[in-house]
Amino acid sequence: MLHLVLTPKNISVDTNGGCVENIANIMSNKLSILTGDCNVLLDTLDENSVDCCVTSPPYFGLREYDHDFQIGTEATVTEFVNNLCDIMDGVRRVLKPDGTLWLNIGDGYCNTNGYQRSKKGWDRTAREGAQANDRDLKDLLNEGYKVKDVLGVPWKFAFEMQRRGWYLRQDIVWSKPNPMPENVFDRCTKSHEFIFLFSKSHKYYFDLAAIKTQSSDGSLANPRSVWTVPVSRFSGAHFATYPPELIEPCILAGCPEGGTVLDPFAGSGTTAGVAIANNRRAVLIEANANYVDLINRRVDEIAGLKANPLFTFE
Repeated sequence: MLHLVLTPKNISVDTNGGCVENIANIMSNKLSILTGDCNVLLDTLDENSVDCCVTSPPYFGLREYDHDFQIGTEATVTEFVNNLCDIMDGVRRVLKPDGTLWLNIGDGYCNTNGYQRSKKGWDRTAREGAQANDRDLKDLLNEGYKVKDVLGVPWKFAFEMQRRGWYLRQDIVWSKPNPMPENVFDRCTKSHEFIFLFSKSHKYYFDLAAIKTQSSDGSLANPRSVWTVPVSRFSGAHFATYPPELIEPCILAGCPEGGTVLDPFAGSGTTAGVAIANNRRAVLIEANANYVDLINRRVDEIAGLKANPLFTFE
């Protein structure tokens, strides 16, 4: 059963299949928040209606999010990649022909997540905050991984997106000068993630002038593909949030002023805050309805806007 809270327009709801029809005026709102299954909710948006998508899906195998629509708890990388690409198929439908997708994605290792090796050898010591998502490795081993392997999730995802028809235009490296410390003894501390730029078509909207940087001689230069941005924390969130400074270039380059930015994994709402601060509209999809207040606080912090959700599914 779906619960509907709506302002200001009537919407017909099929509570069996979760189908929503006749959704209108979403794109005229500065901020619209839809909560529920993003696969269902993406289907309610009009085709070719979004200028740009900026998002960061949950990591594979990192944590439980305590809702029925979560992604990242699959047994194998292949399942995770396919599920994520299925969602991106829905994003592709709603993107305008010249639209772009900017997706931040992290990697992991073939280990029992939530635990790390101790200095004493093969004994394991519980990492603070380890929860029920600590996984049995047999599915990953059956998938061809070895213990301690890098999973390679970002590139497996990127290549599957290519196979499905997306244009993979660039891999941008997010370099973190203040990365999370790692208690490891046989590799370097990981201090980067990827942002992949995908386009729906061969030609697409990209405002290079909006993100040019100033060189040492004062002239403007094209931005480079390694972005050094410190990790920042939002006090209201118990999960990782990307810093506003990281995604501002994505929104400035990928969405025209007055256009619409979509984030199907809204989390704390950082994407909306940055979009609205730069005179764009935002459509957010978030699986957990409890995050709506958090999103409003985050958007208010970044853009100074107190938003009321257009409608909410529970």
